[in-house]
Amino acid sequence: MAKIENCMYSVQELAQDLKVDTKTIYRLIYSGQLEACKVGRLWRIRQSAVDKYLRDNTYNPASGRAKENRKGRSRNARPRRSVDYGAKLDAMLRQVREQEKREKQKSNKPYVAVDNDG
Repeated sequence: MAKIENCMYSVQELAQDLKVDTKTIYRLIYSGQLEACKVGRLWRIRQSAVDKYLRDNTYNPASGRAKENRKGRSRNARPRRSVDYGAKLDAMLRQVREQEKREKQKSNKPYVAVDNDG
């Protein structure tokens, strides 16, 4: 019979071997990307589950693209946003100029002293 410690990892051991934080391992477990079983209060991960996770999440440079996730997007690619930064910058500058104009108008108003003795 094989020794259990040779084919199972604790969360801490796996995190240390993969050089990631334990929170990363827990996130993979709870998201269903990494199969694990709970023994008492502790999670145990089989070596075969680690191998499967690494195989399914490996980038293959020969194919020229990363594997796609469930949403059909490449895991390594960020979604592109079509933002017109020129228009945003113009709007921000316009707001600043209007604010400066209002402040200048306030400062140009003559100061009227009120005489309450009257």
